Amino acid sequence: MNLLKTILNQISEPAAEATTAAPTQTAEQVTAPAAEQAASGAEVATQAVEQIAAESSEQVAAGADAAVQGVEQVASQAAAQADSVASAVSQAANEATVQVAEQVANQQGMLQFIEQSDMVGKSLFAILCIMSLVTWYLIFVKSISNKIQSMRSKRFLKRFWNAKSLDEVAAELSTKGYNNPFARLAHHAIKASNYHHEYGSSRLSDVGSGADFTIRNMRRVIDEETAHMENGLTVMSSIGATSPFIGLFGTVWGVYHALINIGMSDGVNINEVAGP
Repeated sequence: MNLLKTILNQISEPAAEATTAAPTQTAEQVTAPAAEQAASGAEVATQAVEQIAAESSEQVAAGADAAVQGVEQVASQAAAQADSVASAVSQAANEATVQVAEQVANQQGMLQFIEQSDMVGKSLFAILCIMSLVTWYLIFVKSISNKIQSMRSKRFLKRFWNAKSLDEVAAELSTKGYNNPFARLAHHAIKASNYHHEYGSSRLSDVGSGADFTIRNMRRVIDEETAHMENGLTVMSSIGATSPFIGLFGTVWGVYHALINIGMSDGVNINEVAGP
């Protein structure tokens, strides 16, 4: 029995070894081609990815170039349109300037209107011009005169109230003169007081006390100075009251002649409407 077991063991061991070796060799034969196929597939995939990436880069570059070209084309078109608009505006401005210059050249001046007017229109225009000149003359002359008189009066009043007595004021008036209303008033008051003190009530106009006689003379001088300062105001008030009616009469006269010209003409234009 032992011998039989030994023989069986010796027979089974080579068979087991053969069986074990056979699957190992079969796995190695199957694995090697699969690895080679996987490696070749990876290379193919890598090449495909590289090719796709290269194509994508070329497409992106081509798209960028096309976009740049489009932007440059749009910019050039915009510049051309701006140049055309600027030239059109400049041409329109030149034409407008020429038209305005022609209109100004064709317009009639003041002298032409005066020459076309009749004797009544020329007379009214001359009267209004004279009134305007007289008014402006009185305005400037009275303004300058009042300013000078005001300055002189302030200086005299300062010397008057700083004087010690009326005799000193009289001596100053006799030496420096009386070139302002207050100086003239003081001069006549002192003169009237001295006259009444020396001659008394020798005449009917001198009846009364010395103070009454002096006050009457002072009032007379004040009235004279007021009339002198208001000289010209009556003329200015008269001009201010009558000049609007003279101008209105000239306007009505001009409209009357304009309507006559319109009625006698076939068509209506601005020169006939605005004529004298």
